Amino acid sequence: MLRDGGEPEPSGVERKALLMSVPTTSMQRLERWGWLVVALVLCTFAIPWFLWGDSTVVAGFPLWLWWHVGWMVVVSVVFWVFTRRAWGIGIEPDGAASRSETRGPDDAREAGDHR
Repeated sequence: MLRDGGEPEPSGVERKALLMSVPTTSMQRLERWGWLVVALVLCTFAIPWFLWGDSTVVAGFPLWLWWHVGWMVVVSVVFWVFTRRAWGIGIEPDGAASRSETRGPDDAREAGDHR
């Protein structure tokens, strides 16, 4: 059968490949938005604005100082997860990270990278 534009209908294999490629693209878009939301939340709570004027002391230190200690731990864990799961998301084209990881120093020099 022909489509409206005169193109042939994709075969079962082509249709399956097409359907399998759609979630990857939408998942990448969803993952980008998810990491953006995480970054915005972390930036929003970097300064404990809700603790301004609070003079509560815990273990000899102000509560806002403990907030920063806990925030740094949370941000460190989130950044570690980000580097393992999504490093280069939205920056590197698909598959570029895997290609750069398999290249050796000699391959980089041949490609014109003279660092």
